[in-house]
Amino acid sequence: MIKKVYVIRFVLVTVAILALGVAGCKSVAEKAVEGVVEKTTGVDIDTGDNSVTYETEDGTTIEIGEQVDLPDDFPGDFPVYDADVESSSKIAGGEGTGFYVGLVTEDSYDDVFTWYKSEFADEGWEILAEMTAGESGAKSGVITVSKGTSEGSITLVEDGDVTQVTISVNVK
Repeated sequence: MIKKVYVIRFVLVTVAILALGVAGCKSVAEKAVEGVVEKTTGVDIDTGDNSVTYETEDGTTIEIGEQVDLPDDFPGDFPVYDADVESSSKIAGGEGTGFYVGLVTEDSYDDVFTWYKSEFADEGWEILAEMTAGESGAKSGVITVSKGTSEGSITLVEDGDVTQVTISVNVK
């Protein structure tokens, strides 16, 4: 288990480095790093147009880049704000499947927060807790929800002119 954690951390750091370097075509260095990571960890890495994807044999998938897609089996009843998806991942394990998605929008923090509260109610998610802190231009907040055996949360951070949204959903 500890080895798996170190491998995942190593891969995440490598994926982040590759994501920063992805600007068009693959360089010889990118191909070499992909090869080393794939051989030492058993993780399949693919650099594409402005994104990096890696997938392990146990079903863990992470995609980082500009305007990536949601995982194919992301729960359809969990609201996703209409924004640019910057990262997405799916981690399957004994306690269900976890999905993590990072979004960014130029819409205001207040608009996004209000939209989520309404959509959660419309989709049958029970709001367990909500919190907002900070002042205009630097707000942050969390909404935690549940539905049946599934749990989720969104974290919002207003950073100047953009609102960042992090979605976390665990489907059991």
